[in-house]
Parts: sequence; C-alpha cells; structure tokens
Amino acid sequence: MQAGSLTTPIGIYRNEAVQSDTGYTPDNWVEVARRRAHVVSQRGSKALNNGSVWYPTARVVRLRKPLDIDESCRVKIDGVFYEIINIDRLASDSITLNCSQIHEA
Repeated sequence: MQAGSLTTPIGIYRNEAVQSDTGYTPDNWVEVARRRAHVVSQRGSKALNNGSVWYPTARVVRLRKPLDIDESCRVKIDGVFYEIINIDRLASDSITLNCSQIHEA
C-alpha cells in the first residue's frame, strides 16, 4: 500500500457505555483513533454482498498499520457513521474494513 493513496480522513469509535443511576445504558461512542484511509469502493445504488446479506450503502476502506479494533467499533467517514461488517487482516501492514452505513431513526 502506498502512503499517497491514503487520502480520506476517518475516525474509529468504540462504545464506552456507562450505566446511569436509573439503570439506563446510553450509547457513548468515543473516538479511539484518527487515521487516513484509502476508500477502495463506495456503493450507493449497488450493494456489497456478504454471503446472503445485502448492504446497499457500503464502503470498503483500507488502513495502514493495523489497529486493535473489532466488529463492535464504528467508522466515521465524511461525517457519516458506518458499522464494521468484516475486518480483513490478510496483509501484515494493513487492514481492510467492510462497512455499512448506519441509518439512525
């Protein structure tokens, strides 16, 4: 992977939920890393197919220097949050994240 291809700034967020006095546990997404990434593909009307599940608003991004993240984390790209569907760690110096846009009500 070439450093010049890392043109898109992204944020990696982890849920650090803390239970309140009433027992309610709100989602509290905290940024744990900020990196530049290469957006491999971006889908709008087409979809990313993961087995039998279709993700109509998906992005695939590649990062250098693997992070300690998992599928419970979220990615923020251009102000939009994405859930991580799959993490590909095949290369020793990079990781590829398959992400789907989160549509919050």
